[in-house]
Amino acid sequence: MFLSNDATAVVLTPAVAAITRACKIAQPLPYLLICALIANAASFVLPISNPANLVIYGSQMPPLVQWVPRFGLPSIVAIVVTYVILKWTQRKALTEPLHAEVQPQPLSFAGRAAGWGIVLAALVLTGASALGWQLGLPTCVAGVLTLVGVAVIKRSSPWPFLREISWGVIPLVAGLLFLSKGSTGPV
Repeated sequence: MFLSNDATAVVLTPAVAAITRACKIAQPLPYLLICALIANAASFVLPISNPANLVIYGSQMPPLVQWVPRFGLPSIVAIVVTYVILKWTQRKALTEPLHAEVQPQPLSFAGRAAGWGIVLAALVLTGASALGWQLGLPTCVAGVLTLVGVAVIKRSSPWPFLREISWGVIPLVAGLLFLSKGSTGPV
């Protein structure tokens, strides 16, 4: 809910895949589906949860106090229905035993800082949304500050991090913005 559905897919799906490998799960696909589909179901709880919200509503994004009553209950229903369907359709794979002898790896200080950066970004974006602000600038500032903070902690240049960005997403989002600006208002 606090990460967009796209961010969840990009950040958590590889983590879920790594966990399923570490636990020697023969069928990792159900866990990956759960991660992606629950993220998608939760993507309308908050205005920041789905980038499409930003594209569609643009400068006319309803403030959080209007958004939650409008989308809160449908989002909860979508999450519950998705959960029930996934639990039922994946029940056989989910009963597979997990290998518990996996040794947890401690998160580095930079990793914890990145996590706190995500938490801070969620709070800033929720506050900005509650105030009815456009979310582009707060999103960018939160991301840049987190990147700089992690680079400082690691005493490294931010360039290696920037090389890992899926730059192909930017033309996609720009195209969506271009298409949405051609409409007369929110869809």
